Amino acid sequence: MKKISSLLSLIVLSLPFSFSQELQAPAVGKALVIFTRSALDAPIIKFSYFDNDRFLGKIGPGSYVAYECDPGKHLFWGKSENRDFLEAELEADQIYLIETKVKTGLVKARIQLLPYGPKLKGAEKFKESLLKRIAKRDEIRVSATTAQAETEEDMNGTIEKGLAEYQKRKDQGKKMDVLTADMHI
Repeated sequence: MKKISSLLSLIVLSLPFSFSQELQAPAVGKALVIFTRSALDAPIIKFSYFDNDRFLGKIGPGSYVAYECDPGKHLFWGKSENRDFLEAELEADQIYLIETKVKTGLVKARIQLLPYGPKLKGAEKFKESLLKRIAKRDEIRVSATTAQAETEEDMNGTIEKGLAEYQKRKDQGKKMDVLTADMHI
């Protein structure tokens, strides 16, 4: 019985390490961005995700989407009752984590994109919770060339409004969250 108990303890202690190893690396020269969402927040609402003018897809609670793209500058944003923007500078061959926070809205849930960064307070705990969540779900992988082109036509108005709102905020000098190249896992 002691051997079984010791073995189970060893397995449980090694779980966070094994989760981090299950992430599939991006293709050589590409960056991988993972948008994740808690299973407990806004249980029936799906949020839409974008890279500048490209619709990436929708995810519901407890889901995540892995987006493989070229390194460099990106504008990631999410839409629900509101829009939240995240300016990014991505490095090749790196993985970035973005958690979707859900806030109470007037009609439906509001969205906030929160990037992981190694310098954040509680960064390791935050990273491990995201990796555990990811390990429990099936991956939805999207690349810059396959980002649900058939749905983009339906999203043209949404994309135009979203990018206009982003530009308006920039023109007003509003501070945007930033995902820098060194904020990879």
